[in-house]
Amino acid sequence: MSLPDALMQEFSGYLTKHIGLWFPASRWVDLTRGMTRLAQARGFADAEICMRNMMTVAPEQADIEMLAMYLSVGETYFFRDPALFDVLEREILPALIRERRAAGNRRLRIWSAGCCTGEELYSLAIVLARLLPDLEEWDLSLLGTDINPDFIAKAMRGVYRDWSFRTLSQHLKQHYFTETENGGYAILPSLKHKVTFQYHNLASAAYPLPEGHAQGMDLIVCRNVLMYFDLAQMRHAADNLHRSLVDNGWLIVSSAESGNEVFSKFQQIIFTDALLYRKTKEPTVRHTTAQLPMQAPWAINQPIGSAHQSGTTPWSPAAAPWTIQPTQPLAPKVHEPMVPVEPATPPAASTPQQEHVATPYEIALRHFEQGAYEEVTTTLLPDDQAPPANLELLARAYANLGNLELALHWANLALAADKCDPGLRYLLALIQEERGQYEAAITSLKQAVYLDPEYALAHFSLGSAYQRQGKQQEARRHFNNAANLLRNTPPTQLLADSEGITAGHLSEIIQRKESAT
Repeated sequence: MSLPDALMQEFSGYLTKHIGLWFPASRWVDLTRGMTRLAQARGFADAEICMRNMMTVAPEQADIEMLAMYLSVGETYFFRDPALFDVLEREILPALIRERRAAGNRRLRIWSAGCCTGEELYSLAIVLARLLPDLEEWDLSLLGTDINPDFIAKAMRGVYRDWSFRTLSQHLKQHYFTETENGGYAILPSLKHKVTFQYHNLASAAYPLPEGHAQGMDLIVCRNVLMYFDLAQMRHAADNLHRSLVDNGWLIVSSAESGNEVFSKFQQIIFTDALLYRKTKEPTVRHTTAQLPMQAPWAINQPIGSAHQSGTTPWSPAAAPWTIQPTQPLAPKVHEPMVPVEPATPPAASTPQQEHVATPYEIALRHFEQGAYEEVTTTLLPDDQAPPANLELLARAYANLGNLELALHWANLALAADKCDPGLRYLLALIQEERGQYEAAITSLKQAVYLDPEYALAHFSLGSAYQRQGKQQEARRHFNNAANLLRNTPPTQLLADSEGITAGHLSEIIQRKESAT
């Protein structure tokens, strides 16, 4: 249903004020969809009546939780962003641990703000277990908060399916989880009891920390949350996060949220492979010379203790929660609504109608769209001479299963069969980035842009890459290219390769990243 613009504007402001969720006009389709579901759940005749009813009073916590359940999006997995966890395991946390040991104070406070379903915080618990042979002698507080009560409930259960482990090595999966009767994997009790989850609204007026956390946090991880706030709410949240840290404490946000304007109170620390913020008396920009590995010890099939090569600056494909999805010929660059086409000449009545028999590719594609990636690999039998579309789908399925070696194999075969497909170059870049091959990924993105100069998502990804490398001029050029291309695209249309991101939403992310260059 189409709702009045005035109502959408008013309700968007209501949400921003009370929850922090930002719904500009380009995201009103998403807002309408979520509120329609919420209205049905609460027994209202339609979304408009529900929205007008809610705005008559300030929302109570139960209302905020209900809104968050229907309007917030969660997508995470264990050790998401390997470059960041390399910095944490090899630089940040070891330094904190050495400092506390020297002071005779074995205490650490870590907060995952916007923890979603808990994978991020449990990943941090695993890192600490690897770094602390005397783990049980430490006073550890690992706090995860979120505005969505469903996410909190799942995080508290601590049981996950294979999808959450798509970049985790089998060794760590077996070492820190136990298989449940229904095929899930439960975090070990020895780690689970060190982790606490609770409701918290990052847009609230203040950040009253729970009992036992009054002395502040050593590390706050708040990724892919503030990007959904408007600029005023981002500043407000950044100030509150700053107050919640101890002196010299660390803040981690996603690359899409970074920018000196919002985080001006922090010192910006640029590692070789990551950008972090630190609470210091004199905020400045500082570079480190630390060389980090190209593949993390938790990566798929990477044995613990194996040698690592020094890394180069990583890039983020879009710093947004999308997975590796089919490209051409599976979908155009912008998803157009499908319109049924009548045949020019109807078949004669006497012509027998033949039932369509689905091809293996069509069956595999349905499996892929349902998230059944194992079924994709068994439906499309390995065949190096298969059509490029089959090879591409195999590459995407293996990538989403976390088997990056096979994903790379099938992606390269698909490219050998169709060297001029920019979508395949973009797919290869995603896989290379996940494997830590950052320079190779940038090269693949350049090739995608060369083949299709109007590939907005590839331009955006290159801009993100150059921004992380400190090459601001190149970053601005590609961000501008992407923004200009998106101006010709209706803001509500979904972008291919983006897992549900609209042109309008990507434009908003670009605006924020441009402000940081």
